Amino acid sequence: MFLLRWVGNATALFNTKIHKGFKDEGYHMKLGNIALFILLTLSGFAHADYRSSVDEDTCWDAKSPSGGSCISATSRWSEHTKGKVIAEYTNNCDHRIYLRMCNGRNSGSDDCGASGVAPHSTKSWSTSNATGNYSYNAIGVTQGSKDWVCSGKVSNWHD
Repeated sequence: MFLLRWVGNATALFNTKIHKGFKDEGYHMKLGNIALFILLTLSGFAHADYRSSVDEDTCWDAKSPSGGSCISATSRWSEHTKGKVIAEYTNNCDHRIYLRMCNGRNSGSDDCGASGVAPHSTKSWSTSNATGNYSYNAIGVTQGSKDWVCSGKVSNWHD
């Protein structure tokens, strides 16, 4: 919050000039350029990269370098089977993700499964007699043999 407030105040200074004491000899610098430089420098610290988020079990946060989710999800109704929903999950990151996928059923229960998703790949999960609702949990797992270890570290994995 402080950074956002600071940037907001700093942008108002874009046209303010600093004078270094030399009379019009070209030593003027806009504060906006300084604010932009500081913001760009600090933005690298806003989100951890993959290497710094991997733990001893090869688990990582499944966040993109910008801090968003590595997974993008969409759903659609099957063209061939009435009442069947197909949810598709794409891993937009450069490392493997372990994904728990659930589609709602008309009966009120969820149809769930889990699978590893390779970098820049898509995984589908389909359910018949579906409500159209879907949800997922994701954790980065570099070694597939550690899927259950890493998913155990996610508080709502089995909800």
